[in-house]
Amino acid sequence: MSGHAEVVVVGAGFAGIAAAIELREAGHDVVVVERADRVGGTWRENVYPGVACDVPAHLYSLERHPHPGWSAEFAPGAEIAAYLEGVVDREGLRNAIRFGTALTDAEWDPVAERWRLGFSAGGPDSADVLVLGCGRLSEPRIPDVPGLPSFPGAVGHTARWDATGSVAGTRIAVVGTGSSAAQLVPELVRSGAEVVLFQRSPAWVLPRGGRRYDARDAELFSAPGAIARERRRLAAGDDERFAARSGRG
Repeated sequence: MSGHAEVVVVGAGFAGIAAAIELREAGHDVVVVERADRVGGTWRENVYPGVACDVPAHLYSLERHPHPGWSAEFAPGAEIAAYLEGVVDREGLRNAIRFGTALTDAEWDPVAERWRLGFSAGGPDSADVLVLGCGRLSEPRIPDVPGLPSFPGAVGHTARWDATGSVAGTRIAVVGTGSSAAQLVPELVRSGAEVVLFQRSPAWVLPRGGRRYDARDAELFSAPGAIARERRRLAAGDDERFAARSGRG
């Protein structure tokens, strides 16, 4: 593909898909470019044990596409990736996505008042509007630790998890105590690994709570207006929790 596009959206994760839906609804011609071979963004790349969203699924999902069939209040990553695939198909958006196409160059042309674009393959040459929907949670960064290149064992990142081998009986060092580590470490221990956790600064960890959903829950959430009410309830609960934690409650 070459030529000019009205709007180019870079990335087919949550941000890019949501932007493309709204822009097309407003009557704009949209082309989405995605460097991978399928949609999903963060939820396509992160497949480590225990990966899940730390926002309740009914609040995290798109308002235009409520989903009564989540398996848990905090949905697992693979389920979210499948949800995004379904959204793309229901919106008829797949034919607007150029897979295997990475943005390599973008320069604003003030005379022509448009973006001059370069892609690894198949993208438009220019666009009136460029929307960057590429996030930061799918791009791993290995810290520059002295001696790491000579470490004889395997070195990996949660965003590039190798799910082909077993961790049972292995000794694993996990660096960091953010959300990924909080999800990963318990699963490694349950799988029989000996885990040593390293953190630079102590972090607050609160019980996530949440519960599993069953067929009865799916039936209840399928009722007209049920998910909208649940979204309002969850949003109000988040506001209350934030106020309590910040001392405003």
